[in-house]
Amino acid sequence: MQEIKFILHGQFHRPNGHVMNDQLGYIAATKEDAIATCNRLYPNFVINKVEIDESEVEVVKLQSLI
Repeated sequence: MQEIKFILHGQFHRPNGHVMNDQLGYIAATKEDAIATCNRLYPNFVINKVEIDESEVEVVKLQSLI
């Protein structure tokens, strides 16, 4: 199964009325799984847009310290 990185754009709505724009990233098999995880972890986050992050994965190479 291939997992995809999804970026969820939206707003946190605080009980005191403060609204903060933010982006949350989730690695999931489907868009629906990413949304479900976000809703479970942050129920006060209102999702406006979901996109797939297609950026290149950075590969870290080990180097000898000697």
